[in-house]
Amino acid sequence: MFGGWHDNRHGPIGLDLGARSLRLLQLERVGQGMRVAACASQTLPAELPVGPALVPTLAPIVKQLLKSAPFKGRFVVGCIPSTAIQCKSLRLPPMPPSDLASAVEWEAADRLRLTPDSASVRFFDAGEVRQGDEARREIVALAASNEAVKTHLDLLLASGLEPLAIDAAPAALSRALCGSQQDRRDEDPASALADIGYSGTRVVIARNGRVIFFKIIDIGGKAFDKAAAEFLRLSPAEAYDARRKSVEPRASEDESQQQQQPAAPVERAVHESMRGPATELGKEIALCLRYHSVTFRGRKPETLLLAGGEAQQRLAQVLSHEAGVTVEMAQPFANVDPGNSGLKADEPHAPWALSLGLAMRQVKTAHERGAA
Repeated sequence: MFGGWHDNRHGPIGLDLGARSLRLLQLERVGQGMRVAACASQTLPAELPVGPALVPTLAPIVKQLLKSAPFKGRFVVGCIPSTAIQCKSLRLPPMPPSDLASAVEWEAADRLRLTPDSASVRFFDAGEVRQGDEARREIVALAASNEAVKTHLDLLLASGLEPLAIDAAPAALSRALCGSQQDRRDEDPASALADIGYSGTRVVIARNGRVIFFKIIDIGGKAFDKAAAEFLRLSPAEAYDARRKSVEPRASEDESQQQQQPAAPVERAVHESMRGPATELGKEIALCLRYHSVTFRGRKPETLLLAGGEAQQRLAQVLSHEAGVTVEMAQPFANVDPGNSGLKADEPHAPWALSLGLAMRQVKTAHERGAA
């Protein structure tokens, strides 16, 4: 896990840039295990610039976060935001590995309507599947425009960081997911994770650390805010604040106590307003799980883990009912020592899953051309 780190102890900084939040996290080696060396986060303004104008707005924020915690070095692993990513599951005929990358690029360009040389295409080889009586190769393709990639690199450089890699979100999430679980046997069912952010939800299904399914669903915190604003007749900003207050832990109460206490009228109204988009999200996740079961003809994941800044226990209950699977909050630091990083044991750690996975990336991981 630690091979290729830039010094004998510290790994790269994982930078998770979301629509409403920014998180930085760095790990250090402690014996055979990992410990959080430093972490920092910041809520972002509601209306951020797009394109190159984003760089001068965010770079000072990144610099300030780097100063706020004891980060070592400036090597970083970034990730293109999901709003700038297109993804598609492809079925290709069997072919030599040397031909796979070019075939994926051509097929993805055609299916995603990309012009030549306008986007970067990466992919996950999910393995062989059956389509009728024929064998096919299941491919998860991701594409980002060259402009989006350049903007992200410019942001990292303007922040005084040295990019080691631009990682794919499903790879980082799978890395964090596997790192938070005990060793799995080959016959175990696949693992599923829903990373619920502000702009949308990323669903990842992996088996033994190998990504076999990925989809971006356009339902997240923004949809919850819109529903709350309409239900409560609030402005988007007021709905955002009301929703945040409704999920903040009450002082001196743990989660079990909160579940037993009656919610305040506004809190109940906020949660009721979220039921519509939450139900729709649960149905979309159920379709993802069904696609996996039909495609790979194996046991469906027994549990869906929730990660991301919008993950919360009450949402898990709705998703469990609609998706027909046990839903639990992700514990990304189950096998990672929080150390003296400031991460509190009584606070939810699910929002840190992506930044943790990015920080876990090996610096010298070699990939064939086009492979994610």
